[in-house]
Amino acid sequence: MPNNGFQFKQFFIAHDQCAMKVGTDSIVLGSWVEFHQGLFSGEARSNADQDDGNRVINLLDIGTGSGLLAVMMAQKIAEYSQTHQVDILPYIQAIEPDEAALLQARENMAASLWKDWFQLHHGRIQDIAFQPASMDLIVCNPPYFQSQQMSQNDINAERFSQQRRMARHQDSLSLHELVNQVALLLKPSGEFYCVLPYEQAEDFIQILAEHSLHIKSRLSVKATSMKPVKRIIWRVVKEPPTDEVQELELVIHDASGGYSDDYIKLCRAFYVNF
Repeated sequence: MPNNGFQFKQFFIAHDQCAMKVGTDSIVLGSWVEFHQGLFSGEARSNADQDDGNRVINLLDIGTGSGLLAVMMAQKIAEYSQTHQVDILPYIQAIEPDEAALLQARENMAASLWKDWFQLHHGRIQDIAFQPASMDLIVCNPPYFQSQQMSQNDINAERFSQQRRMARHQDSLSLHELVNQVALLLKPSGEFYCVLPYEQAEDFIQILAEHSLHIKSRLSVKATSMKPVKRIIWRVVKEPPTDEVQELELVIHDASGGYSDDYIKLCRAFYVNF
């Protein structure tokens, strides 16, 4: 992967000014998000937007970094609109506390095919006043190093810059704060997707229960079939699902070291070589 960015099929993401580079976690998360009719409202956001047949989706990317997830969501919305032959008015809002990453996200979004769909906010989700119960879909690849882990492994060893520490450190956004904001902002019919290390699964499940949020499905991600689960991608809803939690698994690499068929199928819309 070039140091300055990553070329996808329909867009380029520069990441040289971002602490967290384009990586597998966000690509799998963005690829796994499912758009369906229940996420789209039949009402436009304001009278000026009213057009017969228009559907609206309000989407929030928390901690957008380079803007990758937000741009992936834009591509998926455009593809959904074309496949289902419906007119959609997307309002994709993205939040980023780091100024350098924010500027890079703005450039990446402006260079995309969907530049008019985005609105960027500088700051933390805890400090930005969004209207409660206003989001149809929330996505997040959150900071995942806990304070004690960061102090022991990274700060003492001075392996991370201040910018990278903020991007990965839960002091900037704890799981409790994240889930609290999701519970506040998500519509009753809305959905929340995020990716977390396997080790945080039990804590995350407990925090969701405390906020009356429910797991609809989860995807356990392994590097190879012989390796343990490294990440879990969660699909969370407000309304209790009628079916049992769907448990899925994704193995990224096959026995030969190449990408597995399942990984290629999942990410085909984005990778140039897929």
